[in-house]
Amino acid sequence: MTIGEASPLMTSRRPPLALILLALVAALFLYHHRYGVIARVRAVLNVRPTGKALLVAGQPLPVVTLTNLAGETQKIAPRPGRVLYVNVFATWCPDCQEETPALEQLAKSTAQMPVDIVGISQQEDIDPVSEFAQRYGLTYPIFLDQQGVSHGLMDVRYIPTSFIVDSHGIVRARMTGALTLDQMKNAVTAVLQGHTLASN
Repeated sequence: MTIGEASPLMTSRRPPLALILLALVAALFLYHHRYGVIARVRAVLNVRPTGKALLVAGQPLPVVTLTNLAGETQKIAPRPGRVLYVNVFATWCPDCQEETPALEQLAKSTAQMPVDIVGISQQEDIDPVSEFAQRYGLTYPIFLDQQGVSHGLMDVRYIPTSFIVDSHGIVRARMTGALTLDQMKNAVTAVLQGHTLASN
């Protein structure tokens, strides 16, 4: 070996660039799977996904079983003779924070109607979700989606996203973004009357 020539031993200690890039991609994928980093960026920048959603009005709601804040496992599905309003959210999402008070008002205003409201927290731990529910005084049940089921089966790639499901388990409305109380009431009334709303 001549002066200035790299030692084979020294060269072998440096990890290949491709291996470093592969490790970074794997880390990003795992972080996204755990914390929904892409959804966070979209929510902060108010960027909505392009392309047709996989679960839209007119299709059956996939079978989803989740755990509520009390640790009870339950299937997310409408009860006989009732419609189900499903709101997928995250506690850190500004639009979700904006519409949450309206959701609680909706729950109270439809208490005597055949309407059930549930919230699904997308890929969050129980502590921040419990604190969120207490802060807003939520009376409707909240479920934890720590495995990204709402992303995979319900195709929720922007939050908040809400679904209204009829008593037969068919999605009659898919609504993306923060909604006002009047928008929520109008959508629920339309579904109760048997209408299907165009997905936004």
